[in-house]
Amino acid sequence: KIDAKTSRAKIEAPRGTPLIKFMNQITPSGRGEKYKQDIQEEYDRAMKIADAQLMRLSGERMQMVADMHQNQIEEEGEIIRDIITQKNQMVDSVISMMNQSFVTSQKILASGFTR
Repeated sequence: KIDAKTSRAKIEAPRGTPLIKFMNQITPSGRGEKYKQDIQEEYDRAMKIADAQLMRLSGERMQMVADMHQNQIEEEGEIIRDIITQKNQMVDSVISMMNQSFVTSQKILASGFTR
């Protein structure tokens, strides 16, 4: 194939073809094993770089997922805190109302006894 940007020939191995087998097919005469070894080393380096980039991206993705879960936990904690606060306020209101009712009934009883 011809690369449109550089106008240079670009050789691509068919998918699934082992690199050494492919290199045996395209190795220019006179270059021999050293050429094949250099190409294999370059391929290995490129694969290691690609693997490292994939691991870095996977790590970043996992960090983002963990941050998202942490935010969700914090939001749920705030909701629970609000529910408990409202429940406590309701209980306080009921107790206050019961106290006022008791005081009122005590006043009524006391006024009945003093007459």
